[in-house]
Amino acid sequence: MASAVFAIIKPNFQSVMMDKPNSYTDLDIPSYQQHRDNQIEHFLLDVREPWEYADKRIPGAVNIPLGELEDRLDDIPDLPVVVVCEHGVRSVYGAQFLAEAGHPAVYNLLGGTSEWVMRGLKTER
Repeated sequence: MASAVFAIIKPNFQSVMMDKPNSYTDLDIPSYQQHRDNQIEHFLLDVREPWEYADKRIPGAVNIPLGELEDRLDDIPDLPVVVVCEHGVRSVYGAQFLAEAGHPAVYNLLGGTSEWVMRGLKTER
């Protein structure tokens, strides 16, 4: 699956992903819900494709597909960033890239949107 993800990203992005150690924090959904409930300011970044995002998303998520992330770093505010995808694979790549690009607080939401839905939590369209 990783090779499929790398096929959609630029060579420079790929080299950053493969040469650096993990520098983000995994966050499970119950912990993320607690942060949301406590209204801790953050940026929820959904790195799925636009058609996936349009189908269902976690409330408040902003869509920047993984393949566009390198070119859209300026669209990401200087806040803690929680990266989400469908199952938690693409979000690892996005979180790793953001951490290596210098974002000081980057989190990968484990389980992704699919686990969010399986838990019966609210989504937007």
